[in-house]
Formats: sequence, structure tokens, C-alpha cells
Amino acid sequence: MIVVTSICANYLPKAKTLAMSVKNCLPETRFVVCLVEQEIHTYALDVPQFDGIILARDIGFVDFQKFIFRHSIVEASTAVKAQLFRYLLEKYPEEDNFVYLDPDIFVYSNFDELQEELILHPIILCPHVLEPGNIKMELSSLQHGTFNLGFLAIRRSEEANKFLDWWAERLYWYCYDDIP
Repeated sequence: MIVVTSICANYLPKAKTLAMSVKNCLPETRFVVCLVEQEIHTYALDVPQFDGIILARDIGFVDFQKFIFRHSIVEASTAVKAQLFRYLLEKYPEEDNFVYLDPDIFVYSNFDELQEELILHPIILCPHVLEPGNIKMELSSLQHGTFNLGFLAIRRSEEANKFLDWWAERLYWYCYDDIP
């Protein structure tokens, strides 16, 4: 399994904490960081829990500078996620399970249940709302998306590839914090 996060340099300490928690609970898991920066910062190189550091500009965007110029710092870290998964699927052909976690997450236990679910389902997402009734959360979901993509798990599959292609296109064109 590969656990990945995407960040700008200001989130390196959070990513380090996430990586430490992943390695504590899942020591055999590879932890990969995608930096939405021009270069790899020295601090990132000093984190032994990072098994891989990838620059977003190197994950397969046709014109990364043009793409990234259109985004704020938070939008940029979000906008690269689907392309990052596509890159990981190609770079790690021996791996079947990939999990994205936002850098402000802390892992407290193993992923046994998640791994069992990935056998049954090629894509696992978390909705923002589980039951109707909280109108503020329902309206927020309409503005920010139905799913909380601070977590996403996929199993290598045709269905996951189709989803990533669909999602990558939408992130490329529409990943803006511009509710109006």
C-alpha cells in the first residue's frame, strides 16, 4: 500500500507528523509526498518517514506552469490529486492499493478494515453528509463537493482508472475556491 499526501512547503511539518503516524501504525506502507513547489526543500529531505518525494511539476501535466499559475496555494494542492494518483499507478506497478490523506490527518491504527473494503470496492470515498437533516452541511456540500477528498482510497482497476481520468479533467478546469 502507498499512502500519499500533496502539500506546499508550508505544510511540511504536518506532512511529517502524518508520515510518522502512518509509519507507526503501518510500518510496511510506503509514504509519498507530492510537493507543489519549484524544488524539493531541504527540510523534506531530512524526514526519514518520507519514502518518496515527488514534485507536482513532474507528475505528467502538459504545461504545469500554466496550470499552476491559475490556482491559489490551497487550490493547487487539491488540483494535483487525480494526476498524482495516475502517476503513482504508473510509477508503482507492483502496488495495488493507494490512499490519499490530507496532511492534517493523524493515523491511530492499522488499515485492516480499509484493506478489506478495497478488496470489494475499487474506490472508497467519504461523503460530507451521511443523512439528510443538517441543512447547513447540505448547502456546504453543494458549494464544496459531495465528498471529502481529504481521504480517498483506490484499488488498481479499470473502474479506478476511469474515475481518475474523469476527476483529473474536472480538477484541471474547475478546481477553484470560487463559490459564486
